[in-house]
Amino acid sequence: MSYPASIETLRRAFDGANGFSLTAKNKAQGLRTRSVSGPVERRLFLDLQQTLAQAITWWDRAKALPGMQAYARDQFQNQTLDVAAEFVAMTVAAASLRDWIFAVFPTDAASGAVLEKAVDINGTVTDLTFTSLQLAAFRTEADAFLATVS
Repeated sequence: MSYPASIETLRRAFDGANGFSLTAKNKAQGLRTRSVSGPVERRLFLDLQQTLAQAITWWDRAKALPGMQAYARDQFQNQTLDVAAEFVAMTVAAASLRDWIFAVFPTDAASGAVLEKAVDINGTVTDLTFTSLQLAAFRTEADAFLATVS
């Protein structure tokens, strides 16, 4: 028999889900804050989209493990915490935000490639941005997600 290192443990699943919760929250909050004051580089939204997708994967893994409810309650010292409901709420809001980014991100009509940078004749690369006005709906989506993570 070999050591079962590949078996998901409550601790590993909890730490991953908790870590991605905080990372997704911080990235969404940072972009939301920046979006109020001016243009924001498009690439940062792609990064947030990927983080949200990874977080959803971790939340799904964690909530599927037997015993996660009790384990998380003990870790947070809160015996009334409904971990399953919290994972669902975060997942729904994160998926909505992720899907919003995907839906509004400019792409090449022929290839579907995302339009993230511009290059001039001299080879100068410029990051493309979204304006604050373009990001009004983002702020609404971000607020809905941020309300699910403390």
